[in-house]
Formats: sequence, C-alpha cells, structure tokens
Amino acid sequence: MSATNRPLPDFQGTLLDTSAFDTAEWRTGTLLVNVWGSWCAPCIREAPHLAQTANSMAEENVRFLGVDIKDNRPAAQQFEERYSIPYPSVFDDAGAFAAGLRVIAPPTTFLVQDGTVRTVIMGETDSSTIACVVRQISPPPPAKDPL
Repeated sequence: MSATNRPLPDFQGTLLDTSAFDTAEWRTGTLLVNVWGSWCAPCIREAPHLAQTANSMAEENVRFLGVDIKDNRPAAQQFEERYSIPYPSVFDDAGAFAAGLRVIAPPTTFLVQDGTVRTVIMGETDSSTIACVVRQISPPPPAKDPL
C-alpha cells in the first residue's frame, strides 16, 4: 500500500453494460477504483470481498468503480454476475484507463478523494483492509440519534 497525491486521470469510454462513462462524473466524494480482469486469479479471490465491502459501505457515501482490463465483454459480464458485483465497471479492453492510473498489474485498488488519488493498494486485498483505508480518508457519518 502506498500513499500518493495525483489526480484521477481523464478518461471517457463505456461501462460493461455499454453505457457511457466519463471520469468527470466521478470526481467528487470518496471513490474506490478496483482494476481487475476476469482472467486474473487474485482478482477472482478478492471479488467477493469487494462486493461485500461495497454493499456494507453503501450508506457511507463511498462509491465503487471497477476497471476491467484486457478482457472480453462477455467474460467480464459473467464475472460480475458470478460474484454479484453491485457497482459499475469500465470496459478497458485496451488498458488505456489503467495506463493513466499507472497500473502495473491487476488487481490494483485506488482510493480517491475529490478527484485525487490518495492511496494505492497493489495486489489482492480484503474487506477489512479496504474498509480501514476508506475510513482513513472518509470517516463514516455519525450514528443517528435514536430519539
């Protein structure tokens, strides 16, 4: 894991569902970006952790985004379905977005705060690590008063 302070790169493309994607729409708030491939064994092992963490953090204003690299759309869509991934993924078959992020190999996870990459986790990760790092840059909202 390493700290950084660089902007989220500009990128326009499509999501796995073929809808348009532009990083300009993802520059505010807290964002977790996970670069993966359906062919990547560590990505397969961490997918359930990412899905669980995304579901558990849904109320904490943390958005998740996948970046599927060097893959084919049907295999990637099957991967997302198999692991019940609850967030969108960019289809980056040529690896252009991943190159802008400076990905060496998947899986790589980026924690972004207001358009600035704050932390990079290279390699496979798990739910507790992701939650810990996210809460360092974006603490959870205060508990609601039961009254």
